[in-house]
Amino acid sequence: MPRPFFAIFGRTFLAAVYLVCISPEAIPAETNSAEPLSAAPLNERVQKLAQTYVQSQAMMGVSIAVIDGDESATVHQGRTSEIGPPPSDETLYEIGSISKVFTGILLADAVNRGQIRLDQNASELLPAEVTMPQWQDRPITVLDIATHRSGLPRLGDNMPSLHTANPYGDYTSALAYEFLNSHSLRREPGTQYEYSNLAFGLLGYWIGSKAGTSYDELLQHRLTKPLGMPDTCVVLNPAQKARLATPYNAEKHATSNWGFADMPGAGGIRSSITDMLRFAKMHLQVPKNEIGTAIELAWQKHHVGSNGDASMGLGWHVMGNHSTRTHSGQTGGYHSMILIDRKTQSAVVVLANTATDAVDALAIELLEMIKQN
Repeated sequence: MPRPFFAIFGRTFLAAVYLVCISPEAIPAETNSAEPLSAAPLNERVQKLAQTYVQSQAMMGVSIAVIDGDESATVHQGRTSEIGPPPSDETLYEIGSISKVFTGILLADAVNRGQIRLDQNASELLPAEVTMPQWQDRPITVLDIATHRSGLPRLGDNMPSLHTANPYGDYTSALAYEFLNSHSLRREPGTQYEYSNLAFGLLGYWIGSKAGTSYDELLQHRLTKPLGMPDTCVVLNPAQKARLATPYNAEKHATSNWGFADMPGAGGIRSSITDMLRFAKMHLQVPKNEIGTAIELAWQKHHVGSNGDASMGLGWHVMGNHSTRTHSGQTGGYHSMILIDRKTQSAVVVLANTATDAVDALAIELLEMIKQN
């Protein structure tokens, strides 16, 4: 698969603390079913494939949600930490750049409410003292940012903690604005896909500002609480923190959780497999309300790629069959992926507390397995 479909959040900047690694064969498996009677055969198929990946790729722990038409199931393998219990439907994970999908839906909601326009010059969302770079007479629009065609780089060059265990933790909107004031574009906006955490972080911040609240508060008020997703948020309460799986890097060394200052819209959301299963279902059976209207606008293909360039919704990557939307995410100790195919009414979500690309391969193989049945 071309890299743009599975853009990874902050891959280069992973920090590790050494821990003794346990044998994957010694890790017990646990299976839960979202619908125990009708989903049992699906459960067994997913369980078998997931177990193979955990044993061969040495993920510490993984939670999986699958939808096949009217059937759905959740499956868990491994552990939440080296000496911790197996993951469950209530285990929380950092979902990394899948946060951008939520930001895209919040943008669509803001568009529908008349707060922001997709064709709006992004400079109109900035304070007077900040100048958005542009290419000759071509400004950066909100749509350019939402489809990764703004011309802004992946990261600002003024991140004070970039090479630490918490690279985004102190990168504020004020520092991002300093970067914008000093930056010159290398190409015309709208002409080329270039994945940008910087731009999406700013987009989430602007959406919250337009609503007069923080990104996290807006996320919960407009999206996750109405959808019945109580564990999908940026800031965890004490009870939720206790259910957060310990993060591990690809070598299975324990590492640190990531923070996102006031710009979490690019990668700062945490969630559970229960919530993400519900999120996927809402894209296959779209509610007939304001949230459903926003989901549909974000799902639309807003930029058609060519010559290997990625086609995009608002935050979503559009796969080559045109019916599947996807995004993956990675922080210092977690990896996640979501795939939703409306044509076959199928979906897969994989959340792992290990920063490994094996999650992407597992998710893709699971979706193919569902489609072939």
